[in-house]
Amino acid sequence: MPEARKILAEKSNNLMMENVKLNGYIYENYNAINGNVKNPVEGKRMGENYYHWGALLGFIALMEKNMINYIYFVMY
Repeated sequence: MPEARKILAEKSNNLMMENVKLNGYIYENYNAINGNVKNPVEGKRMGENYYHWGALLGFIALMEKNMINYIYFVMY
């Protein structure tokens, strides 16, 4: 299970950071196949930029690297 958790954290952070570097934004929705933030058929964005749920992708990686105290968030 620790290996799966590590992989999820890395992939989530990579997805978020790739779009930050390309577009300058953190998005709420991503294409499940290619990670794109635009609907390929309509050409429109699939969510709002800087939507706070999207930042949780990076938060997972911080928790995995013990940079965030998980116990603090659970207890308080």
